Amino acid sequence: MHERRSEPRVRAVLWVDISGVDVQREPFSGRVIAINLSRNSGLLWGVEPELRSGDAITVAFQERKARFQVVWTLEENAIGAQVAIHRLAQESCPWEEALPAAAAAGP
Repeated sequence: MHERRSEPRVRAVLWVDISGVDVQREPFSGRVIAINLSRNSGLLWGVEPELRSGDAITVAFQERKARFQVVWTLEENAIGAQVAIHRLAQESCPWEEALPAAAAAGP
């Protein structure tokens, strides 16, 4: 299968804080696990608020935070959903320092 991603992904397990507004227009915040990361995107695991494609959320890692757009969601079980996110262009990558040099040097 041909890889369509423009930059390499790194398998990681980082605890990140997320916040935003869910589909019921209720504000939320919480801590989830970020996995399968690149400078521009990631996969969040254990997301409890109901989100949909196109929603904007804030993701914070250590002292850095950035706005991301939800690409897709996959409902899970009691643990929460998986949510793929893509960083908005004007934002800095919050976990860039945690990525290996090869992944951080991407486009």
